[in-house]
Order: sequence, then structure tokens, then C-alpha cells
Amino acid sequence: KVALFALDIVNFVKDGFRTSDGDSIKVRCGLASGPVVAGVVGTSMPRYCLFGDTVNLASRMESTSQTMQIQCAEVTYRL
Repeated sequence: KVALFALDIVNFVKDGFRTSDGDSIKVRCGLASGPVVAGVVGTSMPRYCLFGDTVNLASRMESTSQTMQIQCAEVTYRL
């Protein structure tokens, strides 16, 4: 489901989605599977956060991918 969501995001942006100023938007996606820890962090402005090596891997994959591309970990691809 997450991979399909990533594809939907890329296709939505490719189809000409623009900001209110008319600027185009570019996205990058990173997918990884594995254990994570989740919880709410903060009191005055609580946020739901994910922590762990899997999150760090997906983040690194996203930050090193090309725009309008989805980078997927091999183990995730095999699922």
C-alpha cells in the first residue's frame, strides 16, 4: 500500500500539480521495511513520530534519490 501511495504521489505531481504561485513541485520517495518504534512526542504540540534504523534508511534513500523517483530497499522490493 505504501508503494502504491508513493506512485500516486509521483503521478499526481507529474500531472501538473502546482502551487498557488504557479511553481511546479518535485518529490522524492524512499521505501524501506523493518522494525520501528512509534509514539507521541511533545506536550504543548504533540506529534506522532517513528524511530529506528528502518526510518533512517528510508530517509537516506529519499535524500539521495533523483527527483520524481522512488527508491526502494531490496528487502522491501522482495515483499
